[in-house]
Amino acid sequence: MALSLAKMLKKTVRGDSASNVSQVATFSTADSATEMSDESTDTSSTLENVEPEFLHPYSTKCKQTCLERVIRPSKHNYPQDFQVSISIIEIRKLQGLNLNPMVEIHVGDVKKKTSSKESTNCPFFDEYFVFDYHLPKQSVLEKIVTFTVFSVATFTKGKPLCQLKVELAAIYAFPGHQVYHKWAPLMSCDDQGSEDIQGYMKVDIAITGKDSARPTADVCQNSADENFDKACERKTLNLLLPPGCGQFDRQKAKIHVKIYKAEDLPFMNIGILANMKKAFTGEKPDLVDPYVQVSFAGVMYKTSVKKGQCSPVWNEQLTFTEALPALCSTINIKLKDKASVTDDVIGIYHIDLMEISNTGTTGFLPTFGPCWVNLYGSKREVNVLNEHRALNSSQGEGIAYRGRLLVAVSTEPVSGFTIVDETSANEPADEITRIPAVPEAVLPKKGDFLLAGAVLEATMINPKYKNQAIQFELSIGNLEQTFEAPEDQLKGVTLRRESVIKIPVFDSHDKTPLIDSQQIDPGVCSEFTNISAPRTPKTNDKRVYSINYGVEKPCLYVQTRLEDTTARMHSQNLSDYLAEYLSNGIADVKSFLSYGDMEKAVTRLTAVAKRFAVLCISCSNIWSIHPNSSTKLDRERGRVCKLKLENLSSKARTIRNTLTYNTIKTKIRQCLEMLTEVRALAEEPQGTFPDVFIWMIVGGKRVAYFRLLARDILYTPETELKNGKWCSKLNTILLRLPGKKSAGAGGWQMQAQLSMILWLGCLEDKESFLENLPPGYRSRYADIPRSLTCSCEDVYQFRAHLYQARALIGSDNSGLSDPYAVVKFGEHSVVTKTIYETLSPTWNQMLLINNISLPYTAEYMKINPPIITIELYDEDNIVAPTGILNKSGGPEFLGRTFAFPLVKLSTDKYEGPTFPALLQWWHIRRGQSPSGELLASFELFQKPFDPTEIYQLLLTPQPEKKRRKNALGGLPFEVAPQDIAAALSSEQEAITPIPGSIRPVYSKHRIEVMFWGVRELKKLQFMSVNRPRVDVECAGHVISSVPITDANVNPNFSVTVMHTDVELPDDETYCPPITIRCVDCRNFGRFVLVGTHTIRSLQKYLYHPKSKDSFDNLHIKSPSKLIEGTASEPTISRQAVTSKFGNLVQSTILQNTSSTSSGLKNLGQEIASKTARTPLRRSQSQVQRDELDEIDWSSLDWWSKYYASVDKLEHERGKPGGRGESDEPADDPAIITYSVKENGVTSIFSEKKEAADYGEGHELNDIVVHENNDVSRRHSMFKHIQTLKIYDRELEAVKEFEGFAEWLHTFNFYRGKKIADEEDEESRLVGKFKGCLQIYKNPPDLSAQDVNIVGGDPKMGMFSGMPANSPVKVLVRIYIVLGKELHPADMNGKADPYLIIKLGQKVINDIDNYVPKNLNPIFGRCFEQEVTFPMESQLCIQVMDWDMFSKNDLIGETKIDLENRYYSRHRATCGLNNLYHSSGYNAWRDRQKPSLILAKLCTEARIDPPHYRLHQSKVTVANREFYLKPALVSYIFKNYDASHMEENLALEVLKHWSEVKPAGCALVPEHVETRSLYSPEKPGVEQGKLQMWIDMFPLDAPSVPKPVDISPRKPIAYELRVTIWNADEVILEEDDFFTGEKSSDIYIKGFLTGPSESQSTDVHYRSLTGEGNFNWRFILPFDYLLAEQKIVMKKKESIFSWDETEVKLPAKLTLQVWDADHISADDFLGSFSEELTRFPRGAKSMERCDLITPDMPTVNLFKQKRIKGWWPFLQENRTMMAGKVEAEIELLTAEEAEQRPVGEGRNSPEPLDKPNRPDTSFIWFLNPLKSMNYLFCKRFKKVFIRLAVFIMVTLLVVLLVYNIPRYAAKRIVGA
Repeated sequence: MALSLAKMLKKTVRGDSASNVSQVATFSTADSATEMSDESTDTSSTLENVEPEFLHPYSTKCKQTCLERVIRPSKHNYPQDFQVSISIIEIRKLQGLNLNPMVEIHVGDVKKKTSSKESTNCPFFDEYFVFDYHLPKQSVLEKIVTFTVFSVATFTKGKPLCQLKVELAAIYAFPGHQVYHKWAPLMSCDDQGSEDIQGYMKVDIAITGKDSARPTADVCQNSADENFDKACERKTLNLLLPPGCGQFDRQKAKIHVKIYKAEDLPFMNIGILANMKKAFTGEKPDLVDPYVQVSFAGVMYKTSVKKGQCSPVWNEQLTFTEALPALCSTINIKLKDKASVTDDVIGIYHIDLMEISNTGTTGFLPTFGPCWVNLYGSKREVNVLNEHRALNSSQGEGIAYRGRLLVAVSTEPVSGFTIVDETSANEPADEITRIPAVPEAVLPKKGDFLLAGAVLEATMINPKYKNQAIQFELSIGNLEQTFEAPEDQLKGVTLRRESVIKIPVFDSHDKTPLIDSQQIDPGVCSEFTNISAPRTPKTNDKRVYSINYGVEKPCLYVQTRLEDTTARMHSQNLSDYLAEYLSNGIADVKSFLSYGDMEKAVTRLTAVAKRFAVLCISCSNIWSIHPNSSTKLDRERGRVCKLKLENLSSKARTIRNTLTYNTIKTKIRQCLEMLTEVRALAEEPQGTFPDVFIWMIVGGKRVAYFRLLARDILYTPETELKNGKWCSKLNTILLRLPGKKSAGAGGWQMQAQLSMILWLGCLEDKESFLENLPPGYRSRYADIPRSLTCSCEDVYQFRAHLYQARALIGSDNSGLSDPYAVVKFGEHSVVTKTIYETLSPTWNQMLLINNISLPYTAEYMKINPPIITIELYDEDNIVAPTGILNKSGGPEFLGRTFAFPLVKLSTDKYEGPTFPALLQWWHIRRGQSPSGELLASFELFQKPFDPTEIYQLLLTPQPEKKRRKNALGGLPFEVAPQDIAAALSSEQEAITPIPGSIRPVYSKHRIEVMFWGVRELKKLQFMSVNRPRVDVECAGHVISSVPITDANVNPNFSVTVMHTDVELPDDETYCPPITIRCVDCRNFGRFVLVGTHTIRSLQKYLYHPKSKDSFDNLHIKSPSKLIEGTASEPTISRQAVTSKFGNLVQSTILQNTSSTSSGLKNLGQEIASKTARTPLRRSQSQVQRDELDEIDWSSLDWWSKYYASVDKLEHERGKPGGRGESDEPADDPAIITYSVKENGVTSIFSEKKEAADYGEGHELNDIVVHENNDVSRRHSMFKHIQTLKIYDRELEAVKEFEGFAEWLHTFNFYRGKKIADEEDEESRLVGKFKGCLQIYKNPPDLSAQDVNIVGGDPKMGMFSGMPANSPVKVLVRIYIVLGKELHPADMNGKADPYLIIKLGQKVINDIDNYVPKNLNPIFGRCFEQEVTFPMESQLCIQVMDWDMFSKNDLIGETKIDLENRYYSRHRATCGLNNLYHSSGYNAWRDRQKPSLILAKLCTEARIDPPHYRLHQSKVTVANREFYLKPALVSYIFKNYDASHMEENLALEVLKHWSEVKPAGCALVPEHVETRSLYSPEKPGVEQGKLQMWIDMFPLDAPSVPKPVDISPRKPIAYELRVTIWNADEVILEEDDFFTGEKSSDIYIKGFLTGPSESQSTDVHYRSLTGEGNFNWRFILPFDYLLAEQKIVMKKKESIFSWDETEVKLPAKLTLQVWDADHISADDFLGSFSEELTRFPRGAKSMERCDLITPDMPTVNLFKQKRIKGWWPFLQENRTMMAGKVEAEIELLTAEEAEQRPVGEGRNSPEPLDKPNRPDTSFIWFLNPLKSMNYLFCKRFKKVFIRLAVFIMVTLLVVLLVYNIPRYAAKRIVGA
């Protein structure tokens, strides 16, 4: 067989059916170096020169290859639980001033909103929202999240300012399905809004599903976010942009979606209503009224409606405007039928912009088509009650072709405009425009294609169709028969029927009928069609129903005329080939690595990379691009794909050239990345041929189907690489029920299994269908055959060796099953015996089927073995076993698996290494869920064969080297030779035990079981379980525990360790499972089964002793070590220290050899004095002193340590090279590492924790090397404070702690049936068993030097050293720190959380301390309980929501097993501090000091006690030396006595106890763990997190330390005094009515917590120059949390609120300048707003005051306390000043303010002088005379004088003129 396989494998690696076994071989390592001499060799010639290595046909790779021929249905798109969590943190740079922003969030149809913030354009929200969905995954990802920002008015939400739209699919594409602390650019939402960015919103968005905890961000907030403006200027802002898109390369474009026409639409309105309409109106039946609905980025448009047309033509264009690449990338195209009530969906198609564009430097804008896209959904037949209607909306796999749509997408960049740093900006589409029809020359030319299929066999037909006629239909596109539509309703309707090929039925000389005469349908058999003749299934054993087609196998044909898009499918097949080759190569390499063969792994990976590079170049040369009919997207994708293939080839050559033993894991990761890129090339966004459907028709109705891609069976004569993977091959096709019927139990039953040969190609290549037929089949026709004739039929004997199964599904009420297996092979089946009441049956049977006739040649059968189906059932005594699923009480289906036999031809010798067939594990599945494994092998013998030869091999012991790895021989029970001989020579079915040579080799093993106790046993039969007994069964041997006397008093066993000897396979793969049963021993000798647990794999419990040499070969560090100050930092050598200190430490130690206390004191002083003289820059020392002076060491508490740890976590994650940006993944992502590594060693000068880190003193600050100046002062202060470890998951989930189950395991007992595919196991849980198992060869290896799992001597037993399981009293302290992202429980989107602690029967209800309206509550609670283990060992912490009137709701809960933690070797009772202090905030918390703990561990580990050398600051443990670093030594001797040196030395050893082999393990440090909360109502979906830790102390000890005070910090009361002196250059807003002068009535408003708490100056009226004088003092009291840097404010949200809501706001001072109006509202002029912690320094003079820039120096007012200067007011656009203000700001604590009181405004005490304002500053209606004086006198003084003079002169002239005549008359008269 090996020779024949090798000859056939020389032809090709992947070819037709004759070379299908090519994938069964792998390349030999000897020939890998010479498999390709020239990388430019043609692909076909390259493949022909492959020399394969023989691989056993039952290898893992062979199983995978052969079972690929079983074409299974695709997975269902079942509804699932999803949770979309959104956090809106803040908004910056919101365009506008004096806004009242509020954010409204729309996710689909659900709307939620934040609270409104008053009078700010930089609002801080920090609000959390959760949206729950129970939908299919695709439906959830299609939803769009819309953020809309409003400026709230008095009674309305106001006008929308800006918005952001994000598709959930884009969020799902990010790592971890989340974005964390991203700045989302906001765009205008007006129709003609600005194209500029309107603001930035900081958001977190995460998508989680069932059994997936909400991900923790790998990269925390960017350090650049500390200064937002500086980050914007440097372009380092962490923007929310599509994955792979740069931050500043987005461009706005118009996306044109062109809808041309549709074809092949189904008849939507055929039925009673259509007939009534015809009767009344006389119109023809209204077939369909189609229109197209296109939606993109939340905008939806429709085309016109075409009445009564099955082939409508629109020629319409819809235009969308978007910035590309967009966060909403899916264009949804829905084809609908217009109806009077509700429009029906005909089909839906999605176009992803990321798939039709490329964002790289050689990329292109989105383009698509024009091309036809195919629509799928429910059946085309009309049905009033359409049960598959949801399939039309893509809610599941479409079961029928429903038409096609001609679509095109083009993109037009907006000329002259480039968006910088911008996100999606939707604008309304232009008016729907008409476009010309697409020219025929643009579309691919149509061609004639032939779809051919030959049905060779139809078996395993559902028994309910046993008496009905069955047909099989083959169709592509609209080419299918119609059965269910009434003929009278289809009159006048023209159907496209091209599925018929007219060929004569018989030749004149052929008289052989194709089917039975009584079953001939003349309407079908008179011509060649796509549907087979009706046949009735038959059976031989009432288990397998099949249709026997005899010698003539029917052929089905479909001839159709389609656009030639084969070039696209050829390219996809090329990509599939490359992906398949690379995937198989990676699997080989991983397989070699799993066996520890590094040399073969490297050689194989080198060969794979070398050949993959050649294949990429070869495929690039033959990449299909049709020049005449290709679209722009075809050409662009072809160009990009060729470049990618060349790039992949280059990467592969680089991998080949740089591959070493040390880099193989990295290279495998690179190969996996390449595999992802190759698979992405196979995704073709444009339409190709419609999918192929195969239907089973029963009684004229379609009942089961299968759907496959056309490209998988496509044929081309060019090269075999372009052929489909299933083209012309014998495939096994499994038919399934359509729609929702296949979900759940209804889909478990197989409907039919077809053996078919499928072929699709050009009509002119139809002869190729006959060329690639399996050998032995021929056609009697010169042209297309109507049937295939089998010219050969050999007889075989089939053997099934079924040994055992494991982990089956429990189907009885007891949780067990009575399993038996049915092996189905073609039309035959055999059944095993039934094993009762077990989930791991052992049959040990060889089942025979004699005289099987198979219509294939022997050679073909050998390389293409037939597929075997094995089904497992649970026997029910009510009905005899029939092998079918009977819901009324018959056998219940447990699962199904597929296998293939090892074929032996009559000419082959039955000898190794091929024969006999090795036992293999075959995976069993029930529906979509795994349901166990089957250990079996199968053989197929061609007759005649020599039974003697087989008999001799089966009974002859095989040498170990000739068997597979670790497989050595027989079983404890052997088969009698006469039984085997009789079975081999029998002509009838026989059942005998499996021969010993097939079974694995067994040897004597001992199973030691430690029975600890049972827990949480539920009532059984309405009675409590009082006397439980546990039975452990393995390989027929049972170990029973001693029954517990009374489980309610003490649930632990009195006798703990028991053992038995059994025979187990030497190969761990074949080890049988272990079943653990719990039985209740009741009165009168009754035993009731409580529950069972099955251990599938024994590998975890196998003990392999390690010799002393194995420990000596471990990597041991240098005995001279310097242990760093943090638990996570590795040790470094003393040489590293002396190189830094200039041999300082070494010389000092040599000079101080005395071990006395004075000598130690002198040592510390000398180290301090010498290190103090280390030359450092003065500026660094001064900065260090300033930072230490700022710390109030006496005020430090536990929260100081916590916030320092959080700050250090964010700093380390956010910096380059931190965990978030590391190339190599951390060993355990839950551990937070603070060390900074250089060349693999942690340097004491590069770390951030230095001398001052060890306590309150700062004498050693001169030797500290500081960070760069970019680090915030907050981090600089926190880095001197001791820290703890914060785990982002449960402590049990941390890898190094092994789940605290290193020797005490917990096994769950289950009872009852498992019905659904995905059912919560919690409902079947009836109890738990605590214990452990150890399996080892007996007798054990006494020469080994190892420890057992308890840490004791294995020679004394596997559980020696185990503590007693008697009850123990323990003091438990539960510290609950805070909750994070709790699920909202109230209608307002908030919750009122409080805690309930359940420990055994004790309950603590902390309802009095509920936190009102908070989803991130700070509990700060410590609960203390005295409990007794094991009765009170299960801790349950519930987070409840308080409600005033209704019942309190459960938000979530978490459960902790305290017993496992208490007895764990990892010492989870009390975490180890980082450093030992006897007092202070970092005081030692454990009952025992580190030295006592170390001494106890050394005693338990059987090693010498630690040897301390305090004068050398060194301790020796297990022949290893541990040191303290000099800075710590100096600090200890400066502040403490010698005892602290000893304790810190012991503590350093404890922190590195895992390095002490063999008994060492990681010890739990001081920590805070983060536990996920879950609710029983939504199992598996996280409801929030809880940060906490637990301390436990045994009460038998005399002293118990005091608890740690973690009460929430109360905010400190501060008072901010702001004195407004002057203002200048204020905008003049008003025009004087009389004079027309510009003026303003200026006043200034100031506030901290919001405009409602604002204070205002008096008004400086009639400022004509923009100058204002005030001398006004604001007094702004507030409460401040220094650690969080937030102002705490409590207020009621509304008058209906019961409690005050605590709000935390940034400490931000806002000053606003206003223009006062007496009638209308005051006019807002400008504002100045800055945080008190980063307050910009004021200018010394008004002339120097300018706009604030990011690089402007800032001060922290909480440290500087007082500042004075000039600051600018900014206008709405934030780029121009609205004025300047001179102010003096002073910050005082409440105590200081009480000692120095001042008055508000200008009041006393310390009154301010009245401002010296100009005379023009007054109110006109209060000073009318002054107003007249100003308006008239001063302005028109000269005018008035001139007018008065003029009037007087005029009067004189008038009087003169008036009196001259009189005086003249008098003078004349002489009077």
